[in-house]
Formats: sequence, structure tokens, C-alpha cells
Amino acid sequence: MKLDVRNLSVHYSRKTVALDDVSFSFENGILGLLGKNGAGKTTLIKTILGLIKPTKGTVNLISPEAAVRISYMPQELSLHPNLTIYESLDYHGILCGLPKSVRTERIPLLLNETNLSEHKNKKIRRLSGGMKRRVSLAQAMLNDPNILVIDEPTVGLDPEERIKIRNLIYSFSSGRTIVFSTHIIEDLASVCQKLIILDRGKLIYDNSVEELFKLAESKVFFIKAESEAELNELSSRLNAVGVVHTSKGRFLKYVSKTPVPGSLPAEASIEDAYLCLYL
Repeated sequence: MKLDVRNLSVHYSRKTVALDDVSFSFENGILGLLGKNGAGKTTLIKTILGLIKPTKGTVNLISPEAAVRISYMPQELSLHPNLTIYESLDYHGILCGLPKSVRTERIPLLLNETNLSEHKNKKIRRLSGGMKRRVSLAQAMLNDPNILVIDEPTVGLDPEERIKIRNLIYSFSSGRTIVFSTHIIEDLASVCQKLIILDRGKLIYDNSVEELFKLAESKVFFIKAESEAELNELSSRLNAVGVVHTSKGRFLKYVSKTPVPGSLPAEASIEDAYLCLYL
């Protein structure tokens, strides 16, 4: 399944431009979608889903061998608290128009893949946040989509549940196109084949995670702070990303095109590399 976006613009008014001439394409795998609040991610998602009509440009879903089956896992979960996991999936399948024979076949498979089989008779209200996310992901997979759009699937989860959700998304990506939108860049770095990054409606990055790291080369540094006052002063004037405590003292980590005197080069994390785009 190929997602092809060409010269896409969405104007909510003359002064409010949510997307401004955005173009990219992606086929089979996981496409990471990043950007600050107000960057245009939600508008792009809604346009891909057909919920918003673009002011200009096109969104094409191209499947040469099969009909397009699109599904969506929203950030805000919509699960009935008094249904069991199995009932929730079955009810969702009915709403999707799936025959009983298909639901009977697919639901046990998805329960197994999401490690929910032994909990299938638990009511939704008794589930942890991570389990609810897995139920929502299973719902989104029920119609066997060839394009799946996922919005903030790991928000509010502990590290163990985040890893489970990431692994599930990766396992579901085989033979599909998944658009994975999140603020948690580490989640994308571990699973996606390509990143697109929006800023105020414009596309500012369209490439791999590896290439993003290359953009951060010679732009991430450490500088030692001899006191709390100096640490605060350095933090106030540099693009600080964190403080590292070592046996040799405290070091401020920051990103910059040009290091201040006394700085040492530092290895970039994925968050550092992301921040370097805004220098």
C-alpha cells in the first residue's frame, strides 16, 4: 500500500494555514510523524482519513492488488467500560460490517497477538491503561487494514507497556503501511523506516532516522558547570537538553551550531538530533 501526498495544503481561514504545500510518499512499513503542538500533525491525519477536504493538493492511497482498507487508532480511546474485551472486539466488528464468520476467526487471532487471550472475559473498566491500548489496537486491526493510522498509542504508559505496544505495531507492519504519530521520538526511532517532521504546517524533514542523526553531527556538546549558579546561567542562554552527573562534576548537554569555549563534543541521542532541526 502506497501513501502519496502531493502539494497538500489545508487552510482553515485566510490567516490560519494548518498545512502548507506538503509532499511526501511512503510504501509498506512504518512512517513516523513528528512535530510540535500546532505543527499540523492532526490535520494531516484527518486529511489522510478523509475527514478533512484539502484546500489544495491530493492524498492518494494506492493499492495495485487489493481494495483500500484504512483503519484508525485514536489517542482518545473509545471503549465501552461494561463490555468484556471479546465483546468489545465483536461489537466493533459488527460496526465495521464484518460477517460473524470473519469475526469468529479474526478475534481469537488478535487476542493472541496482543497477549489478551487469557483476559478476554475481563470488562474494559478493569483493565490497565496499557491493556486498553492493546484492545484499541486490536480493534483497529480487526478489518485487516492495508493502511493503519495510529495517533499517540503509547501516551501515558509505563516503559514496559510502551515497548509492548511498539513491538505490536512493528509486528503488524508487515505488508502494510502504518502512519505512527507521536511526541515520543524514541518510540519512532526503534520501529519506523522513515520520519516526516512538520513545523507550523510545513514539511521540514523527510528521511530516515539514520539521516537525522547525521544532521546532528558536530552540533551536540557538553560544558562543565562549576556551581548551581553557573549551571542555571548556562541553561538560560544555551539550547540545553539535559544535565549529566559524573565523578568529574556536572555537565550541561546542549545543541548548537557553534560551541561555546570550553565545550566537549557529545554523542547525540535521537531527541538531540530532532532538536538540531530547529537550530
